[in-house]
Amino acid sequence: MSTSLSAEYALVKWLKAGVGYAWIYNHKVKSDTWDHRHRYFLFLQGKYKLGRMDVSLRERFQSTFYDEDVSGFEYGHKSYLRSRLQVAYDIPANKTEPYASAEMYYSLNKTGGNEVNAMRYTLGVEFPVSGKLDLDTYLRLDQERNVKNPISLFVAGVNFKLDL
Repeated sequence: MSTSLSAEYALVKWLKAGVGYAWIYNHKVKSDTWDHRHRYFLFLQGKYKLGRMDVSLRERFQSTFYDEDVSGFEYGHKSYLRSRLQVAYDIPANKTEPYASAEMYYSLNKTGGNEVNAMRYTLGVEFPVSGKLDLDTYLRLDQERNVKNPISLFVAGVNFKLDL
């Protein structure tokens, strides 16, 4: 579960930059415990239109801080470069927009060397609810990489997006 706040700015018609913060209440599957995390991120996203399709590439730096020992004062952090390629289709005479994406998580501060830690594959549909509110529903496959016993998770999600 998470809550985030972000802002973005169009640098030119096809390129935007953004910054944001997220508070995350994270469930650790292996130990069945929960913890609080704080994340900040910066990104650049380019978009190119091919007929009715939009192809976008987003490069996002993120750093997440979390309590390694809930009873202590030590905090750990992980930093990633997340690269996402997404293709969305504009259906004629319809406001829904289906999309598919693949995203790679590349660790930037892993002891022993940086590497791809996870892959994320998403199929979704975004549609407007009102003038400034969009609803994004999706199915996602999250896969760990380069670990001894990798976990794959299937996730169904809903995001509400409000443009101010």
